[in-house]
Amino acid sequence: MHVFHFSELFVIQLILIVVSTIWFLRRNDEIPILISVLLFYVASYRYLVVDLELDEWMNAYATFGLYYITDESALSALHYIVLGHVCLLISYMLRQREVIGVVKTTQEYDLFLKQIAPKVLWFGLLLVPVSIFSSMSAFALVLGGQTLAFGLSYLFLFPLALIGSSTLVILLWKFNGLASWQSKGMAILILISTFYITFQPTSRFKFVGLLIAAASIWFCSYSSKTRLLALSIISVSVISLFTIAGTMRYSSELEQTAVWERFYTAEDAQMLDGFVMVRDVYPELLDFRYGMEHLEILARPIPRALWPDKPVGGYVNKLGLYNVEKHGTLGFSPTLFGSFYAEGGAIAIIFFSLLYGVILAALMQYSNRLSYQGILIRATVISSMIPLLRGGDLPGIYGWIGMAFWPVFLVLWLDRKRLKAASYSYSEQFFPNLKAGYQVLMHIKFR
Repeated sequence: MHVFHFSELFVIQLILIVVSTIWFLRRNDEIPILISVLLFYVASYRYLVVDLELDEWMNAYATFGLYYITDESALSALHYIVLGHVCLLISYMLRQREVIGVVKTTQEYDLFLKQIAPKVLWFGLLLVPVSIFSSMSAFALVLGGQTLAFGLSYLFLFPLALIGSSTLVILLWKFNGLASWQSKGMAILILISTFYITFQPTSRFKFVGLLIAAASIWFCSYSSKTRLLALSIISVSVISLFTIAGTMRYSSELEQTAVWERFYTAEDAQMLDGFVMVRDVYPELLDFRYGMEHLEILARPIPRALWPDKPVGGYVNKLGLYNVEKHGTLGFSPTLFGSFYAEGGAIAIIFFSLLYGVILAALMQYSNRLSYQGILIRATVISSMIPLLRGGDLPGIYGWIGMAFWPVFLVLWLDRKRLKAASYSYSEQFFPNLKAGYQVLMHIKFR
């Protein structure tokens, strides 16, 4: 028996969108509305589409030999997603009470960025041919019989660095760091090349991540109302381009009717279906992970050449439901809360949702105390929310984020003195009671 009917869960997610919109207008903070709109689309809207017989549930039995997905099992999964959605937003909103400042582009351009601008441009240009060579080499090795899961993952993921380098280029352009026509020409070449390389049917999330990061940076100097309008238009455009790329997976000829059908049937957003599969697996076929999904994030960077028996990610491969040697790793995204469910059921969803909300709030507050570094941090966080909310193999998702934004992390590390100063100031405010307690303890000890 379910606690809520579908109509009630549908209304709850709609209310969360309204609350998140008001939050955005008042605090200039797009994290809640990004979370709410995306989760509504992949959860309640997906259920509605199938309920109206505009689409069907995925055939989990034909694909993996799991149970058929029914309206009943999908409604049960929807309960868990809405539970995580509510906990995540409550945790975030209770902790993040600041107004994100509107950046003024009239202020003097940062001296550090002036110094690194030429290096960023030349580095971005260098990444373009290296990324093309990396993709071609990975493709050739796959045709030769090797798999992406065993030894080729870094080679395949290296072009993700174009997202980070392009993010830096957009930041430089936004703050007038590209003064000469030569530098702007180099920037245009980098961005066009990145668009061409990332806008592929098999790498759609690379492209989405880049556009989200670019929009966050470009509109950081506008008011919340203008940003809401601009980001809404960009979001619709991103979904349309994402759907177009999805259509190209099945046909080289782009048909307008096919694109529109994939959009309104949420065929590219079958995360609710994926959650049902996770519920069928845990704990009936596999034991709950009890935190191992997150601990494996630390082990994932170890090359398989150094650790041949390193466990593969995803329940599909762990159960041997797919031919890993032939096809590599495969899985269907169950949303972030599906990954949490695999850790320990409903209790894990509540715990990790609250924890992630606090961490996200801390990152946004910390970024609010920085100059250009804060803009980069927010762009990285917002862009990373897309694959995170999609869920699935968490170690692989964090690997995706690391490979995509390591150029950004490198720039932040090079200017680490100011980051340390801001970190010290933020930690004093973040842990005021802890510091006061420590001082009292020291006073008693040495009295």
